[in-house]
Amino acid sequence: QNLNGCGDIKEFLTVGSMGHSSSIAYGVAQSMHLNGNNVSDKRDVVCIDGDGALLMHMGNMSLVGNSNLNNLKHILINNGVHDSV
Repeated sequence: QNLNGCGDIKEFLTVGSMGHSSSIAYGVAQSMHLNGNNVSDKRDVVCIDGDGALLMHMGNMSLVGNSNLNNLKHILINNGVHDSV
């Protein structure tokens, strides 16, 4: 991204790793929560996921749901297509 002059340092794209974005987002949100003493770390982590990816790693939803992390936002796009881009 940066080589082409697009993207942002705050973006972390996981193209080709279908289903892992919720686990990665959980890890980032958890680390920010644990190290929340720094004002710059008090940001939300937003995970945009598809329904097919969620089905591949549905077990992670119990971990995310029970974590009570208020800095993790998970947006699910239900398009009914279970395919990788």
